[in-house]
Amino acid sequence: MNRIKALAFDLDGTLMPYGYDKISDETVAILNSLKNDYRLFLVTGRFVLDLDDVKKISFDMIIANNGQILVDNTGQREVNRLDKNDIINLIEYLKQRSIPVTVYEEDFCYLTAVNKRAELFYNTFDISMPPLKDEITDINKIVMMTVFAEEKEIAPVLEMMTETKAVVWNGLSIDLVPLYSDKGHALIKAAARLAIKGEEILCFGDGDNDISMFKVCGYSCAMADGNELLKKTATVVRSNIIEGLKYFKIINEEKK
Repeated sequence: MNRIKALAFDLDGTLMPYGYDKISDETVAILNSLKNDYRLFLVTGRFVLDLDDVKKISFDMIIANNGQILVDNTGQREVNRLDKNDIINLIEYLKQRSIPVTVYEEDFCYLTAVNKRAELFYNTFDISMPPLKDEITDINKIVMMTVFAEEKEIAPVLEMMTETKAVVWNGLSIDLVPLYSDKGHALIKAAARLAIKGEEILCFGDGDNDISMFKVCGYSCAMADGNELLKKTATVVRSNIIEGLKYFKIINEEKK
């Protein structure tokens, strides 16, 4: 068995169970107690500007927007952007069908319109709704787009977007990211900076956007109420991250 050198955590549904608006004090304390023995990575679909609560934890690297933005503990960033031609195709398609989308740039995000899906999304995940902006004006800065529609509604335009793929982690929206960019790719890139291999990482997640991360890590723990396909790829399934950390002997009973 390879020694585990790093721990990687999804946020919503994993570090922060659904129905909660913050990471528990117990979880914060446990993760910070592991800082001297393990490298810590946060790997989330959220926008980097929505992550104030995670500043309580000493992460070595934060991977946001499903792998689009990497931020190290000095604040240095690496950014991936969407293909311009794909964005042009998408904008016209969504406009004709009045489908709202949240547009993420490196330091700013905005929402083109509001529908019931968008309202429920921001209320469910306790995220402040971005400002409204009718037109998408600068396609050169876009790192990710979140479409508030069912997959079947945007399937025709996805077929035309040759450099983009859809990532789903909830039932309300679809994240669009570059074809060769996801949580798994980004985590391996971030870990390599610290001389850590994928087989030396233990990761935790709950959604199907975590599958790429599970595939590149040596060990994985899926949340019991998580995505069924993800659970099939996991080393183990546990009710929460604390139980997972105990299973892999990262913490003992005294630290529960």
